[in-house]
Amino acid sequence: MQMPVTVLWTPGADRDLARRLICGEGLEAMGVPRRLCRVVNHCRSCGSTEHGRPVLAPVPGISVPHVSISYAADVTVVALSGVGPGGVDVERRDA
Repeated sequence: MQMPVTVLWTPGADRDLARRLICGEGLEAMGVPRRLCRVVNHCRSCGSTEHGRPVLAPVPGISVPHVSISYAADVTVVALSGVGPGGVDVERRDA
């Protein structure tokens, strides 16, 4: 069964951890095969893939979920949404 929204977290604040969460349990929960996972960056202003928001690369014939990533202190949180763009935010408790 496909999930409309999946939120995952792991200790550690790191871009590679976020990509592993997305390409691992995240895509499995969304019903997308792991082997099709390619996280890229996309800048809405200039279209560059060198910087900007992380997104899943398009896959022909498959609707890939929207992705949101947040880091704080020593935690990484990712959200995947099959129903449209969304956002996740995590903050330190003492912030």
